[in-house]
Amino acid sequence: MIFFLLSAVAACGKADPSHEPAAAGAIALQSLTIDSGDAHGPGRTKPFTVQDVLTVEVILSAAPAADAGQIRARFINLATGQVASTASEAATTKQARLTLTPKNAREWEPGRYVLEVSVGNTLLTTRDVDISEPAPAS
Repeated sequence: MIFFLLSAVAACGKADPSHEPAAAGAIALQSLTIDSGDAHGPGRTKPFTVQDVLTVEVILSAAPAADAGQIRARFINLATGQVASTASEAATTKQARLTLTPKNAREWEPGRYVLEVSVGNTLLTTRDVDISEPAPAS
């Protein structure tokens, strides 16, 4: 009898997974392209330099909910931990173009940076980006 009661109490505490709500607003990153305007897409062969202004194109799996917040990109210098640039726009469609420029119109320092892309408070992806000195003019 006691076993039966304990089993019944334990069963009451378990939720039926078929009645759990689906994750609301589950948005995934479909593609991310980082470009500086002089060479496009994944076939880029030139390195990013301290003089480049970067364009980040984000394509999501679906348009975010109206209350999802903004699509945001943060560009962080890994050597110093400082945020070198941020950009954001309203998350109303599944595609966004964000432009990252140096803060205070300064050039970025050569080194490794991390690009963080998020929607609202949800981090979608990170990507390492190397920034180098421009090639000498020939």
